[in-house]
Parts: sequence; structure tokens; C-alpha cells
Amino acid sequence: MPKKRSLIRLLLPLLAGIFFVLLGVYLLLGPRLGPHYDFLLKKRPAPAIAPGLMLIDTGRTNGLENFLDPMTLIAAMECTAELGAASVLVQAPVLGMSAGGAENAGELLLRFEDEFSRVKENIDSLFTAILTGSVDPADTGSYVTSLLFLVDRSKDRLLSDLYRNGRIGSEQISQAAEAYGPVWFARDFQASLFRPGEGDSSGAGEAADYPGNPWYFRVPPDPDGTVRRIPPVLYSGEEEREYIAFAAVKEMLRPSAAGRDEWGMVLRGVSLPGKTGSDLFIPLDETGAVLIPILPEGAVFPRIGLSELIRYAELDRELYRILTEMQQLGYFRSLEPEQYPVFLYDFALDARNSLLISKDPADRGEWVLLREQYLEGLKFFFSGPAESDLVNGYEEIIGSGELDEAGIAQLGEFRDDLIAVFAGARNLFEEFSSLRESLAVRLSGAFCVFGAPASGGHPENGAGPVNPSDTEASLLFANTVITGQGPVPVQWPELAFWSLIPVILCALLVWRCGPWLSLFLGIVFSTVAGIVFSYIFIYSGRWIDPLVPAAGVFAAAAAAAVLGLILKRRDRSLFRRAYGPYVSGKILRRIVRAGRPEPSETITLDAVIVAVRFPDLFSRESRDNPSASAGMVRGYRDTVSRILKDAGAAMVGSDGDLVLAAFGSPLDRQHSRAGKGARPELPPENHSAAEGTKKKHGKHIRKISDSLEKALRTAADISENDEARSWYFGIDAGECAFMYSEAFGYAAFGHPVVRARLLSSIAYRYESRVLISDTVYDRLSRQNAFAGDTPAIRKLDTMTERISGKEEEFFGIFPGGPAGDT
Repeated sequence: MPKKRSLIRLLLPLLAGIFFVLLGVYLLLGPRLGPHYDFLLKKRPAPAIAPGLMLIDTGRTNGLENFLDPMTLIAAMECTAELGAASVLVQAPVLGMSAGGAENAGELLLRFEDEFSRVKENIDSLFTAILTGSVDPADTGSYVTSLLFLVDRSKDRLLSDLYRNGRIGSEQISQAAEAYGPVWFARDFQASLFRPGEGDSSGAGEAADYPGNPWYFRVPPDPDGTVRRIPPVLYSGEEEREYIAFAAVKEMLRPSAAGRDEWGMVLRGVSLPGKTGSDLFIPLDETGAVLIPILPEGAVFPRIGLSELIRYAELDRELYRILTEMQQLGYFRSLEPEQYPVFLYDFALDARNSLLISKDPADRGEWVLLREQYLEGLKFFFSGPAESDLVNGYEEIIGSGELDEAGIAQLGEFRDDLIAVFAGARNLFEEFSSLRESLAVRLSGAFCVFGAPASGGHPENGAGPVNPSDTEASLLFANTVITGQGPVPVQWPELAFWSLIPVILCALLVWRCGPWLSLFLGIVFSTVAGIVFSYIFIYSGRWIDPLVPAAGVFAAAAAAAVLGLILKRRDRSLFRRAYGPYVSGKILRRIVRAGRPEPSETITLDAVIVAVRFPDLFSRESRDNPSASAGMVRGYRDTVSRILKDAGAAMVGSDGDLVLAAFGSPLDRQHSRAGKGARPELPPENHSAAEGTKKKHGKHIRKISDSLEKALRTAADISENDEARSWYFGIDAGECAFMYSEAFGYAAFGHPVVRARLLSSIAYRYESRVLISDTVYDRLSRQNAFAGDTPAIRKLDTMTERISGKEEEFFGIFPGGPAGDT
């Protein structure tokens, strides 16, 4: 294959593959994630969950996230602050009616019932009046208008009450969040941060109070509606808004500095478990977002039900109520006043109230310390001698004999009541202590997010992913940032580099293959490339879109196939034009299929030259009718060419009555590599003569080269043909140069061509019409081609070369019996 063609067949598929890789990088990099990414993401191992992440599950009802009562939320935040939570995100909807607690809630409920009962009463009265005929039908429209006006007035009154109570609720939430912070509070499309000692006491959290709010929490989905990534920072012109979970994570990790480049974001000097002062790299995709994983079915974030926090607050209040009753009954008489549990609780409550006013972190520490002292006092009280001292006192009085039976019975009841009260209080304290211990272990240093997981569970295989709720998105983001185990998007140089490797390998493998094999290999290699890069993503997390290398590989193979078809079609046309007139159709098809030899090649090799001459041709031509002469010459040449081409020869020239053919030419050699050459096909009426000739000569000629055998058999067969009795043959063998030129067609050059021509021109002088050179005779002798002592070949004469004076013998082939040398 010429170097130029080889270079084209290598470079064109390679360039096509490179183009499609770059096109894929442009089209598929960054935001363009789709179902194949979702499918592979579900196959990844479950990511490790960072210690400290905690979901405070607020639950759902009928698929809708439950609203939080403000007092419930405040009690839950108080619990997380007391037990040492590091950060709190509130991403659950909160009702705007928290002022006054249950009393205001009951009042609003009564207001709703009152207003709607009035509306119902008015509607019923109108329809009753219409049915009884008390209202003229002509006046119905005015009555309906009045009724609608009354409904609007009711709505305005309710909205006014809701706004007033909601405003008060927001103020209390703001106050608690600032005291128990850091708390990030998401409200509709606003997100507000409350830190101890900071914030706007005039109603923090309202949009009007935070016009330049730098946080957001609603994750923008991809164009198909699926949440796959979360930008740590949203940019809108010169405005920057951080994701609320990112702000909370930074607050928890406390980096000394934060920077960003085109590859990702770096938090320097963060505080991680076991690592202090290390740098944390956050890889970002082309959109500047973090790719978040999905949790497989059955895998969940650690969670605490909101009911557990509420139960903790309820147990705390209930225990305080019982302790207050016990104090009134004198159960603390054995304790010093500073050890009274109720006094310790009141001290802690006063510290909490001071904290709500000051929002000072120092006051928060004092409050937590007083709460611990209160619990230690309770433990000392229930484990100490207080109960036994009181019971023993009753027992001493009963056993003193100073009381009558009625007094003893009454005192026994007092003793039993005391034991029952202590047992109930102790059980309540044990439940409270057990719950506190469990919550403290889980909440200490925790990153807490209030909200509900997504409804609907996990999708079935093949279905699209269920989007995470805002709460789960925050946890997934925080977990990905802290653990670094999320999907890692590669940047375009890396994507292009790794995608080009299989493209180059494919181009090197298919450039010598045929079109259909190239296409088949392209399908196989592109599939393999897609599978390999899919597994790379599954097991390493590096997202190199498998479609990019797969498309590049297939494009390279398809380009090789298309180019092969084009070159094959071109070669077929070129070979048919170049070799079609000189070989048989069977040989031509084999040459076209093999694609060689190239018409531009000059090939030198050993071949057998057969020259056929028809001396009587021009003696038969008509001087008065040149067209008839031309037709006669054409008929002669066509007949000779057909017979020789059918025998497997290549026509290498003609001149007047001379026709030259070569056996063993590059064209014949190509055909012989694919299959055996054909025997000469003579007209049907001459088949019997040809078979007879084959029988006569076949026993004398054996074990010779295929080309020489075909040449001798063909010449012998033609010489026995009645139509060819005036044809004379000259045969020589040796090195010849073969070439094609558009000027003179396919031709052979060399001394064997000259000698074959000469032998054919003098053959009419001898009895034999087939003359062979001494070279042919020597080859027949060396190959022991004679079957017996009396071959059908004999020496005829000697030729002398003019320039060198070298004498060369030539021989004749006779169809008859034995003949001796002359």
C-alpha cells in the first residue's frame, strides 16, 4: 500500500475521532448529565456518611411535609443547643402562630370556626329564602353580591389575625435562633442566619429585614427537572449567594481562608476529625457545582425524630411539675436549700431567659452548666437517702405506739403515697436521663438539619431518580464536602485526554482493515470503551462521560469504513479501467478484491512470455475496404486475447499480427494466490480436439511451474485448433518488467519479450508452430518434465545475438510422435 494512501487511511479516522471527542467534550461536559449518569450513579457503592450529620425528621402527612409549630421549633432548638449540636439548619415549613403557645393557637382556631360558621349560616339562609320564595328572583344577584362581600370581610379579618400572630411567632423564633445559634433558618425563598449576639431583633427572617440576603436553599434542578448538583455559590451579576448548607459547613469547619480556581474550591486550615489545619479541596464541575451522590435503597442518614426532642422537653416539664409538688409536700427536707432540684431548675431557667435576652455565648455556657448541675442534683436526690429517711420517719412514728389504729392507717397511707410518688418520679427521671444520654451522644457536635426526607422512596430499576428533598440535599452536600466521596467531575483537558486514548488505539487497529470489518470493530470497541469508562466511574467516582470516548471510537471506525468504501470503489474503477482489457473477468475480480498491484507500480519478476503471430493476416486484407481489414484484425486479436485471458494470461501488447501475453505476470500471480488459473476455453466445436491434445501432451509434461505449464498447454491447445492453424507461437521465460501506462496500457519489457517475438516471427519456417527458447527447454530439463526418452520437443536451430555474438538455441514442440535432435 503506497505510503500516501496508508497515511490517509490512518490520519482520517484519527482526525474524525478527535473531532467527535472534542464535540462530545463541548456538548456533554458540565451541565449535560442524563439518564446514563443516573443509571451509573445508582450502581456506585453507598458513600460513607460523615460522623455528626443528623437529620431531624419532622415527618410528612399524606406526602406533604409537616409544618412546625413555632413553639415546637423553639423547644427543639433549645434541646439541640443544650446537648451540644454544632450547627442547626431549619428547612421545614413553620406555622406563623407561636405567640402565647396553645392559648393563641386555640384562639385562632375559634376565630376560624366562628368566621366559617358565619359564612355557612349566610349561605344556608340565602338558599332557604330562595327555595321558600321569600326572595324575589330578581333580587338574587344583589343578595349574592352582599354574600361575597361578607366572605371577603371574613377573609380580611382572618388574614389580619394570622399576620399579627405570625409576626409575633417570627420574633420569638428569631430570638431563640440568635440565642441557640448558629442556626440557619430557611423561609420560603429566603435563608437567614442567626448567630449568638447577632441578628435583627425587630423580626429577623423576614424578607424585608434581609434585602441583601447572601444565602439560598432551594436547589436549582437540571433542565430535565432532576437534582444532580448543587452550586456552593450562585452568581447573579455582581451578587453572590452561598448555599445555606455550604455556609453552615464552613461555619462548622472554620477554615482560615477560602479560595477558588477553575478546577474547584479550597478551604484552607479546616478542622476535621483527626485533621487540624489541613486543606479541603472541593471539586466543581463546569457550572461551578458539586455533584451529589444518591443513597441506595435502605441507606439513610442518621436521624432523630422530632418527636424525640419534643418528648425530651415534655419529660423535662413533667419532671419539674412533679418536683414542685414534692417540694410542697416537704420531700426535700433532708436536703440543703441549694440542693433543692426545683431551685436548681429555676436557676437554669433564669440563665436561659438571660441568654434569650443577651444572646451572649458566655451566658449560653452558664446555662448549660446550670442544667448539668440540675441533673446532677436530681441524680443525687433520687440515689441519696431522702426517700429512706422519710420512710424511716413514718415507720418510727408508726412503731412508737403513740397513734391509734386510725392514725396508724392514715400514716401508712401517707408512707405508701410517698413511696409511689418517689417511684413515679424516679421512673420519669430514668426515662428522661436515658433519653438525654441517647440524644447527647447523637447531637454532640452534630450538623443538624430540620426537615423531612423525600416522599415516594427509591425508584424501581430503570426508573428515573427521586429528587432529594431540600433537607436531604443539604445533608448530601455536607457529606460530599466533608468526606470527598461524591462523584468527581473531570475538567475538559482530562476528559479529552482519556477519551483520545481509545480513539488512537482504535485508529491504529482498524486502518488496515476492510470497511465492514472496521465498522464491526468500531461497534465492538466503542461498546468496550463505554463499559470501561462506566466501570471507572462506578468504582473510582471520576465522571468521564462514557459517551465521549464511545462516540470518538465509533466515529474513527466509521470514518475508516467510509474511507475504505470510497477507496475500494475508486480502486475498483481504477483497476477495471487499467486491467480490464488485459485479463479475464475472473482475474479482474480477484485483483479488485485484493487491491493490488497498484497501476502505478512497476514490478519486475520471472514470467513466461507467449507471442502469437498470424503471418497470413495481412495477405488476406482488402486494400479497397479498410473497414473490413480493421474488422478482421480486431476479430483475430479479440479471439487470441479471449483464449489467452481465459487461460489465465495477461495481455501485454500487440502489434499488427502479433499478440503478446504473459503467464506469471503480477496480475496472474495475484490471481494464483487466490485460486488456480482457468483452463483455456475454446469454442464448443473444438472441445474434443482440445481434450485430445491434452491427452497427447499431458503424459510428457509434468512437475513444472504453473505459469510454464499453462503457457505450454495453452499454446499446444491453440495450435490444434482448426481456426488457429495459421497461428505461430514463440515462448520464452525470464525476468520481465511489468507496468501500466495510460498512454500504452499494460505492457511487459525485457529480453524474454524480444525473444518470444522473434521466435513467433520465424516459426512459420519450421514444421513446429510452437517454438521455445533454450531457457524454457533448460527449465523443463531441470524439473524432469519429460515423461520418457522420446519427448515431443526437439532442437530446431540456433540464433546469434548481434551485439554480444552469443548463440542461443531454440526448440520446437511437435504434436506427433518421436523426433530426434537436429
